[in-house]
Amino acid sequence: MCNNGTYVPHRGGSSAKDCVVCPRGTNQSKHAGFRACFCKNSYARTDRYGPCTLCEDEGLDCLQEFKSLLPGYYWNWNFQKANVSNYKKFITNLRVGGMLINSHTSYTGNFPRIYKCPREKSCPNSNGDIEGQCSDGYTGWLCSSCLPGYYAILNSCVRCPRKEVLIIECGIFLSIFVAICLLFARHINEHTKSRKKTRTVLDVVISRLKILLGFYQVVGEIFSSLHEINWTGPLVIIGTFISSLELNILKIFVRPRCFSEDLVVNPKTEFIIGVSCPVLIILTLLVVYQLKKIYLSYKYYLCCTKNSRSSNCDSLRIQLCTCGLVLQFLFYPPICSIIFQMYPGACRTFYFDKTENYPTTRLRSDYDIVCENMSIYHTCAYVFTVIYVIAFPIILLYLLWTNIPCRPSRLNRSERRCCSLQGGEFINNYQDISLTRNSGDEDFCLVPLWLNFLCENYKREYWFWEIIELCRKVTQTFLITLYGWEDQLTVLLTTCISVLFLLLHAWHRPMQEPYEQRLQVTMYRVYRDHVIIYRNNGNKFYAHCVKLPSM
Repeated sequence: MCNNGTYVPHRGGSSAKDCVVCPRGTNQSKHAGFRACFCKNSYARTDRYGPCTLCEDEGLDCLQEFKSLLPGYYWNWNFQKANVSNYKKFITNLRVGGMLINSHTSYTGNFPRIYKCPREKSCPNSNGDIEGQCSDGYTGWLCSSCLPGYYAILNSCVRCPRKEVLIIECGIFLSIFVAICLLFARHINEHTKSRKKTRTVLDVVISRLKILLGFYQVVGEIFSSLHEINWTGPLVIIGTFISSLELNILKIFVRPRCFSEDLVVNPKTEFIIGVSCPVLIILTLLVVYQLKKIYLSYKYYLCCTKNSRSSNCDSLRIQLCTCGLVLQFLFYPPICSIIFQMYPGACRTFYFDKTENYPTTRLRSDYDIVCENMSIYHTCAYVFTVIYVIAFPIILLYLLWTNIPCRPSRLNRSERRCCSLQGGEFINNYQDISLTRNSGDEDFCLVPLWLNFLCENYKREYWFWEIIELCRKVTQTFLITLYGWEDQLTVLLTTCISVLFLLLHAWHRPMQEPYEQRLQVTMYRVYRDHVIIYRNNGNKFYAHCVKLPSM
């Protein structure tokens, strides 16, 4: 029998002379038994008769002499020099107090590297399994994916509703969407037929929604990258609303995976759908135009003149061009985000082991996608960056430049008088026009109706400002998507951009309506303040609410 603090190494002792002092890292004040002395607190061993080492890695639980995971952490044993089966057998041996077990008295393999889970409660690690545990509904690398029967909202997995409820929700959403489209189409039709231009209530609503949409499309990217927030209760509803404003409609409202486990919408699928959307919008409008043109030709063949048929076709063309431009404008920021997340820089490198000999590269937006097999997507992302992300604002700027006759840099004073109103009637009898106002009580100028959406709420000298706003949104989306919100450079640059535009708006005041000007400035202030508050106070970021300016 050995005294406290001593033990017989490797079994087989027959007298006290065979006892030796317990190795380093052990508690030598207790009786050892048929093993080396028990480990000190926060120490673990890999040999029943060997020393204990300090558990220095964050996320390790070493209270029972072996290494396991604390809640909120993840590791993966699927690499060459790790053997989780042997380690479990060693733990079983370690827990036995007698000398009956003679095998698996040590573990000679490597341990995996520990990572913090994006969402702490996704990794409870409470079932005693050495490999760790994902909470209900979660699976995959870092427990960041959803199991079948769940769908994702802002990095949280929510159980799918019953099929009946799902169908009713989708029906309600589609009904609202169709109603909005019909209302907007009627609005365009009235503007096309009207000879006079007054800013309607719907014009005001659309203009202010455009400001809010531009803000929340960027904020939606930020919320999606804030992994450490526990989205529960009413925050899930808020997150759903923000994600819908970010136009993640397919995931939020349709939820295809809830209908079938095979309908998985991952970043690869989003990329294919996203880059196809602009082309599909154009093709759909062309088909509608040709079909309606054929219908009008047949309808007015006997009763109307050729000029009448041509006038109706021109009106239809204006309406479809306006609808197409609005849709392209709305879908541009989310499609850019989809393209950016396919960049090689949007991949994150992980290491299975602590010596970094076994790396794996995962897509930041979906850790279950391995980037080594995505070279074709990386190439396509660069191509669509040129032909879409860069080209779209340039095309819009060119269209504005060539179709706005009354911008100050193009007309002199006498020419401006030629495009003014006299007694409420147009001097030039164009049907393909609407009007936009300048900064003061000066004359109105003619603006094509299908471009009016981009500049009607800005002063005449700032006809290009919406393109600058579009570039600002894409730049901030690029930084957040590519580098993540955890990157300090992303925080600095996005905050600087917001401050810069806040100063530009305060200095130039480009908007016609004072309330819209205040609303836009408020959005920049909210964005800047929330970024600073979040970086300094973590979850307290969400305790602050957005207060809009009063009318």
